[in-house]
Amino acid sequence: MRFWGLLLFVVPLSLTSCSTRGSQDGTFDVPVLDKDRQAFLQNFPLLDERGDMRPPVVASTRTWPLGALIYMPPSGRGGFCSVSHVSPGKVAANAHCVEQDRAPYNYFVVYYDRAGKKTYDRVKTIDYLGKSSSDDVAILALTETDEQRWHVLNAKFIPTQRTVGALPPAAMKVSIWAFNPTPENHPDLYIKYRLPGMKFEPRHCLVSRSAPQVVGIKGEGENATRISIQSSAREWLHLFVDDCDKKMVHGNSGSLISEDSNFTRVLGVYHWIVQPDDRGYSSIDYRGNAGVVRNRTLAEVAENGMFGVGTAFEAAFERKPALLNFFQDWSFELLPNLVH
Repeated sequence: MRFWGLLLFVVPLSLTSCSTRGSQDGTFDVPVLDKDRQAFLQNFPLLDERGDMRPPVVASTRTWPLGALIYMPPSGRGGFCSVSHVSPGKVAANAHCVEQDRAPYNYFVVYYDRAGKKTYDRVKTIDYLGKSSSDDVAILALTETDEQRWHVLNAKFIPTQRTVGALPPAAMKVSIWAFNPTPENHPDLYIKYRLPGMKFEPRHCLVSRSAPQVVGIKGEGENATRISIQSSAREWLHLFVDDCDKKMVHGNSGSLISEDSNFTRVLGVYHWIVQPDDRGYSSIDYRGNAGVVRNRTLAEVAENGMFGVGTAFEAAFERKPALLNFFQDWSFELLPNLVH
């Protein structure tokens, strides 16, 4: 019988946003001249799943209310996030996608209009800005966009609060409607279009409201020390994401999380990758949404992180009811604890 001692220590997991930070994660040198900035936006490669310059069609609705948020300061490095058109002229993103610069005119959204023509719009106001360390949600109003110009998602919020902390986790199969930056994950597309861009790559994952159990292991055999590792993510607010069919990467921040392949039944918005601090572990035991313990090597952890985190809309609404005003024509499937 294999024996393990008591969990002697508790150390934090670190949070890594899935926006674009650093030279190798999808950022780009911002054009300085106005004519070059306009050309960048007009020619920006917003690509479908095949890598073509066409609308990112959601199969279940045959619409494309999805786009890319582009940060373009006057100079320096720019970056990308994923967004969804949740109400006429308003998109949902992450707070950390806009927290580095509160000037809305430095942000643009590239999307395809109802006729299938690629276009872009400047952010007019940041109407809501949560905290990047918790309810990492932002609602951005666009300058010209409305329902007649761009498809809008009308959806139902799916309740998950009754499953908070359940063990084994009450996991749900979900789709994460994300774009990948082409410089990082698709160098061939970057060469083809001669500009950094975003490629539509939805993920299919498991999500629950039960925090994964992570244990760092130092040493081997009976002399091994096991260290319980906790993160700042919280079950009362967050969605925990793992077992994705594709790795989550920088640029996926802001992606809408829905019931698997059903874009109109929404749980929340995705934002973080969680990784353990470097404490000299030999390996890590991980129990997540699948409900079984899996031992992971440090190489696997470094490559894929531990798990992802999103904000559950219903939990954010309970804390800040004003958020409901930004989701016109959405409804609740069954949320007895909320008043709408």
